[in-house]
Amino acid sequence: MIKHYFSIILSLMFFAACTKGAWGQQSAAGGWIDSFDGPVDAYSLEREGKSIQVAIYLPVYVGDRIRVGKGHKIIIGRSDGSTLRIDHATGVYVVEKSDNSVTMLDNFLEWAGGWFGKYTDNSHGTHIVGMISRGDEGPPISMSLFPTGQAHLLSGERRLTLYWQGGKPPFGVRIYNKNESEPHMNLQGLNKGRVTIGPLNFQAGSYYLEVYDATEVEIVRLDVVPDDLFPVMPAEIKHANMPREVMNTLEAMWLAGQEDGNWVLEAYQRVSNPTERQSASTLLRQALEEGLVPSQ
Repeated sequence: MIKHYFSIILSLMFFAACTKGAWGQQSAAGGWIDSFDGPVDAYSLEREGKSIQVAIYLPVYVGDRIRVGKGHKIIIGRSDGSTLRIDHATGVYVVEKSDNSVTMLDNFLEWAGGWFGKYTDNSHGTHIVGMISRGDEGPPISMSLFPTGQAHLLSGERRLTLYWQGGKPPFGVRIYNKNESEPHMNLQGLNKGRVTIGPLNFQAGSYYLEVYDATEVEIVRLDVVPDDLFPVMPAEIKHANMPREVMNTLEAMWLAGQEDGNWVLEAYQRVSNPTERQSASTLLRQALEEGLVPSQ
């Protein structure tokens, strides 16, 4: 039922994108905000006389006027993979060239930009909640990538990046196949709450994942499923002609919100090793680690 309503919402969003021009609104996207440094108030984005707060992945439209404060820069991306660097010396930059691929995806980018904007506005504080103190031993082990205590994972031979909070090192990680007594994998002596394991051959079925330290163990379930059980991707994402890194992050944002968070772990794999410190994939990785799941 949730998937059905989500499909209806996305269909309405896509219809709105196609009919913006008929309503007399700005409809031609010319790229998106790929990155920027410093605070949002170091930038001015003016659209039809209105001030718009900048955010990563927010689309920019033909006619938008962008100003950058001294000592800062903003990067505008386009679907052909090219980027434009705007800084204080540029003066007022006016978006002049449309980008059809971005226009097709602009509703989803608007949502992604809005979500990233809210996340960065609040990122100065901690988002991790629900940790119960164990006295001198600190908070218990908590696994934010398993918000329901279980997760879906696509089958096949693959590496798996895990993250947890709390506990006290050294840590250990064990994976059991539901039908086997010996662990599929047993890794010990870990000094931090992030590790990449494998490659391991995950066949369809249920597994149990244990993360433990000297005093406790946290157990969650892995439901390994074939590709044909992967959620149906919205057409505006599936058919968008955009750089692979951008689509990878947008797909991860969408996937993390599917089926009440059961796909968060799979989404996390797509952004677990970002190439740039200030990229959208870095922000999404941090948010998922903090237990914040993007939702429509």
